[in-house]
Amino acid sequence: MRSLALITFLLFISTALYSQELKSLKLSHKDSIELSKVWLRYKHALESKDIHSLHQLSYKIIHCDRFEPENSSFTKDPNLPLDTFLNRFYHVFPDLKLWRVIKTKKYHMTIDKASNWALPNIKFQRKKSLMVYNIWYLVFEPNEISKGDEGLSEAFQFMKINGKFKLYGLTSIP
Repeated sequence: MRSLALITFLLFISTALYSQELKSLKLSHKDSIELSKVWLRYKHALESKDIHSLHQLSYKIIHCDRFEPENSSFTKDPNLPLDTFLNRFYHVFPDLKLWRVIKTKKYHMTIDKASNWALPNIKFQRKKSLMVYNIWYLVFEPNEISKGDEGLSEAFQFMKINGKFKLYGLTSIP
């Protein structure tokens, strides 16, 4: 029994050590201004349902683990074609608190350096690091839902490739 527990522990440790590496960095002033402009355009396109602009400001595949598959017999793949993402987004999003938060609260920008990512929609050289630019919103404050609850933050993730920011994904953390 001990050996099984030890093997399981070592398996988890090795997976953690060799999986994706995420390091927070400082966002440059120039990138901060550019990303803010792109976010405001994206936000306006979402509100006005400007599909043409959303296509220009997004990658063709969006990484999103926020929506459940419409048909539960399919396996859940977080990489969605943009049109599927937008369809699910507009079907679910107006009822979520995130929609109200985006309209009323300020956001926080961060940048992360991700290594060892396999992205179906982004081509980059493996030896170079990939930068993920996040637009974070605090959706639920700690203890807002119930006592002891951590709260919830959600981020629209952008990547800058060839000098242009485009939406890459939507994610959340408790």
